[in-house]
Amino acid sequence: MFRYVTGMSHSVGPSDGSCPTQIFGWGFTDSVNPKVSFGGVEVRATYVDATTLSVETPGHISPRWGCTR
Repeated sequence: MFRYVTGMSHSVGPSDGSCPTQIFGWGFTDSVNPKVSFGGVEVRATYVDATTLSVETPGHISPRWGCTR
C-alpha cells in the first residue's frame, strides 16, 4: 500500500525544532519505528491512526514538506 501525505498542521515554532506537528494523509501503518523526513532529516513519528502521524520537527528545517517512511 502506498502512503500519501495530504497536509500538515503545526504552530510556528523555534528554529531549534521541537515544534509539534501532525501529518495527515492515508495509508499510514502502525510499525515498530515510523519515521518522517523533513529536508532529508529523519525524525521519529508517533502513529495516531491510518490517516494521522504526530512528530516534532527537527531544528533549522522548515516543516513545510514531509515524507513518511
